[in-house]
Amino acid sequence: MHGYWALHEGCLQLRGEAGERQVAQRPEVGVVSVGGGRWRDACC
Repeated sequence: MHGYWALHEGCLQLRGEAGERQVAQRPEVGVVSVGGGRWRDACC
């Protein structure tokens, strides 16, 4: 499950559902990149 928190947060931001963490201007595109662990554990 490594990195899925970042993917989840990106989806929330794009949907405008991030609450207090929502960026000021609603994004139209999201990019998620995580690293560490085995290469197969990364998602982007």
